[in-house]
Amino acid sequence: MEERPPIARVEREIGGLEGLAALSGAEITRLRSLYFEEAGRWVALRDDALLVDKWPLHRNKVPIIHRLFPDARFVLALRHPLDVLLSCYITNFRLNSAMANFLDLETAAWVYDQSFGFWEQCRRIMGIDSHTVVYERVVENTSTELRSLCAYLGLEWHDSVLDHQRTASGRGVITTASYAQVTEALYTRARGRWERYRPWLEPILPVIRPWI
Repeated sequence: MEERPPIARVEREIGGLEGLAALSGAEITRLRSLYFEEAGRWVALRDDALLVDKWPLHRNKVPIIHRLFPDARFVLALRHPLDVLLSCYITNFRLNSAMANFLDLETAAWVYDQSFGFWEQCRRIMGIDSHTVVYERVVENTSTELRSLCAYLGLEWHDSVLDHQRTASGRGVITTASYAQVTEALYTRARGRWERYRPWLEPILPVIRPWI
């Protein structure tokens, strides 16, 4: 389920982070049901399937997700921070309150720093169960990286996992900003692309350097 709003609906019901501490067991059960009811509007839910709720900015929803689903596993997809920020800056996102943060590099860098700082704090305090997938390693050794991911998720390995082009082509409309890339073969040309724009990225390096 890619970039859909069930968690946002649940967050509104709770009243934001401030409402988490007061939730009763009955309320958590109701909110879980609400989440799956909302998810069912976007994806076919099955008892024998694992639901992957994919949205990069869900890093900022970790306390809510963990409170409702304490056994949830988190996959953290990483890429060189300056490649991430460059990509977000030059992508023509549909403008909303989240994507407005990428209209200038200084704001984008601040959001990156705050978001990952919050993730690290949540991971440390809450003991979040997470697995990191690094883009640069995926394009170099796809099978090794994806086998490790499947093992973490408790999924049986199938060689078809490596045929992402067929999988993407069979999914119909893809709503993420990278829709044009997901049907391409894996390539390395985007790795380190930020280096060609170094003079313009220099001002944000002090903020981003710790994450590099």
